[in-house]
Amino acid sequence: MQRIPRMLIVLSMLLLVAGHVAALEGYQEPLRVQSGEALIGIYFNGYKASPWKSDDAKVGEDLARIRAMGANALFAVHGPVEAISDDWEAFDREHALAKAAGLSILPGLEIQAGTELSNEKVAQKYSIAVPKAENRNQEKQNSLVTSDEFRDALTRYATDYLDRYLEKGAILRLLDGGKPKPVIALSFETGWLGVSFDKETTTRFWKKIYQHYMASGWNIGTLNFNWGTRIPDFAEINPKDPLIFDYDFILPDDKRLWRPMSEHAMFRADLVNEALTVVRDRLLEKYPDLLFAAEIPYPFECPARKAIVYKWNAASLPRIVNHADLVLVRTAGDLTGAEQNALLDLIESGRQVVLCHSVAKDFGFGRKLRPIFYEHFVPTLTAQFSNGLGFYSWNEVLSHNFGRDPELVGKAESIAKAYGQIYSATGN
Repeated sequence: MQRIPRMLIVLSMLLLVAGHVAALEGYQEPLRVQSGEALIGIYFNGYKASPWKSDDAKVGEDLARIRAMGANALFAVHGPVEAISDDWEAFDREHALAKAAGLSILPGLEIQAGTELSNEKVAQKYSIAVPKAENRNQEKQNSLVTSDEFRDALTRYATDYLDRYLEKGAILRLLDGGKPKPVIALSFETGWLGVSFDKETTTRFWKKIYQHYMASGWNIGTLNFNWGTRIPDFAEINPKDPLIFDYDFILPDDKRLWRPMSEHAMFRADLVNEALTVVRDRLLEKYPDLLFAAEIPYPFECPARKAIVYKWNAASLPRIVNHADLVLVRTAGDLTGAEQNALLDLIESGRQVVLCHSVAKDFGFGRKLRPIFYEHFVPTLTAQFSNGLGFYSWNEVLSHNFGRDPELVGKAESIAKAYGQIYSATGN
């Protein structure tokens, strides 16, 4: 697919302002919900903060307002600890309230590939003790995704969730070949943040590097030449070494050894994707129409410093979402050319993308230009580089403002309306 330069985005925006109908070329085919509407979602965690946490009437009012402004789906974290803690009460409530408002739910069943599954409550519920991974200080945290226990526990929880909500709940269904198919995400913030430094995983890493280099007729000298290191033996590769694997980002960028970090991050991303692929395939045996989403907090190739640090520490690389049919991508501002290309690469690889914007940001646009920004720039950008639209505020305390803050509601409504009109105008 031909890359679309920023100038074309500006040109499309100006054409829309002038009242011309944009051509179908340059826009992605949209994901559609059962009603035929293009997918528009809002991040929602009603059980986490007041007033949504405790007031059904307030939630109902806010969700009705969210539906009226053009959204048709809620993107929610529905992890196992909350489900077990209150015997599904919070999630039962959210499904009922969403259904009453005419909204569906795309649930994320875990955070960062394992923050909840190694919890003692999960072990007690399923009699599966998921081992914890290790950080660089040998502290136990998150889950060891390479373990059979991780895969078994996630499969059990996903099965329980689907059996409970697939027919009676409000699980999102997307049209695929004209057929509505349910969608879940095995993980939000898909990644393996700050862990994978246990002895077993480290041994797997250096053995994989050894096999790769020896299969190519190379040796440890070739590795040292490529990495810029002086490692005496493959078995001496140590991801805890901060001079070779600078995950703390202490060294200056021009002194950091990017190649070993890159190979280690790709290895870690593959481990996560392999584990989630196993769970996906197991679930497809029972639910053959199921579609799978993944969610990432920054676009791939995002130049923001916090995104770069997260990328390496969480192994947030495109290969980590290969198990998914669609990917929710939270933006961190306007999209650079590299970010645009990364989104198109995802689409070309067979995945579909939902681009999710923080409507609390104006990205440097002055007050006079905001109508153009929200009514033309954001919806056009979204249609050109993704298949669906989303809005987020990851701060649960502020999320309820999507339903009641006039400015936020107005921004989201302007974007959603214009986004829908793009496909209406093209007849798509």
